Amino acid sequence: MNKTLLFAALCTATLPAHAVDGEILITQAKALAGNVTPGDAPGFPVTLSLPGKYKLAGSLTLQQDQSAIEFTAPDVALDLNGFKIQGPITCTGFGASLACGSGNVDTVAVNGHSITSATVRNGTIQGFNWGVYGVGYSSLVEDLNLRDIGATGIIASTGSIVRANRLYAVGSGIISGGLISGNTVLNARTTGISANYGDLVMGNQVYYTGHAGINAEGQGSAAIVHNAASISGNGIPINGGDSLGGGTHNSCGGNLC
Repeated sequence: MNKTLLFAALCTATLPAHAVDGEILITQAKALAGNVTPGDAPGFPVTLSLPGKYKLAGSLTLQQDQSAIEFTAPDVALDLNGFKIQGPITCTGFGASLACGSGNVDTVAVNGHSITSATVRNGTIQGFNWGVYGVGYSSLVEDLNLRDIGATGIIASTGSIVRANRLYAVGSGIISGGLISGNTVLNARTTGISANYGDLVMGNQVYYTGHAGINAEGQGSAAIVHNAASISGNGIPINGGDSLGGGTHNSCGGNLC
């Protein structure tokens, strides 16, 4: 082979693969090979150490108790692109009787490490102890389908937006500070949505939870409006929060609350 062509081929082989729009593509093969970003070791978790856009080009499957993807830089945007991150955990039962297992050791699908301005969107996460864990201030988590999550589906910091996600069979659903909007939580062992001070919790649906459907107890400045919550194990579909005038425009099992 011509030396110039050989050199070009070797250089191309060591560079991350980019989509047409500049996003770095992630596949199962690339995850196992490593070097998706500098410092990313072969296998899981895939470490995203540079700001930028990343996109799955296929589903990721983890057979062991491992984390899938970790952010170590701010301004990382991960698009699951309609694909799935599949872990080893399965859940059975309903509400307070929900049980999830397979000997999991703190597995995380996407670990934000409190990194600011993170984005996770558009795909399925199934079979982990934690779904999207600890993305930092001003992050965005949207349009995800999460199921069979042993601990918590989504945890996001203050100033974040968590919207249009569907969660089924989770230990708890969403814990966030910011705007929590348009999510559906069905079948949670404990609480469906946990709000914080300064939150706006709006237009969510929560069904079959072992504890409160939506809980903002002790955080009186959380505004809770236009939500529907029903069939809560402790009989309190919506608990605490300001509720914009004593719970107006929230529905709890057919009654205003």
